[in-house]
Amino acid sequence: MGLRRTILSKSAADLGFESDAEFPTIWGVVVDFSIGEAIATVVALRDGTASLYTTGNFGMIGGERFLSVRHAAITCVNESAQILSEHAGAFERVDTFAYPEEGRMNFHLLGYDGVERASVSEEEVYNRAHLLTPIFAYAQGVLTELRLASDIE
Repeated sequence: MGLRRTILSKSAADLGFESDAEFPTIWGVVVDFSIGEAIATVVALRDGTASLYTTGNFGMIGGERFLSVRHAAITCVNESAQILSEHAGAFERVDTFAYPEEGRMNFHLLGYDGVERASVSEEEVYNRAHLLTPIFAYAQGVLTELRLASDIE
């Protein structure tokens, strides 16, 4: 929980990121969703940093040392920025970062001037009925690459 709170509270400048041609609007994506009784949080940053945090006793950090994980994280950030540009009205600016309510998932897009969040129905996302479903799919891509990289070690 502490790692999640830390990344959501950091600014781009804290990590040495600034807006540029490749990443003009966001520098990271944080997706929270339930896995049984726990909440999983997938983190993807513009530099390829990728992590999985959970409210249980499992997590993965350091996946960015694998090219496939870095690629998945960067793709997640780039594609999420495109989705934000197309569906900005689905997000709200926030400065508090509670876990999602039961049956919902949170999408946090880490922008250079703050965090945008959308809280959506898990059922809609799992049924591919919500316009933000692709962000979840990209986050799942990060999670898949983290899992595959952990099998290598």
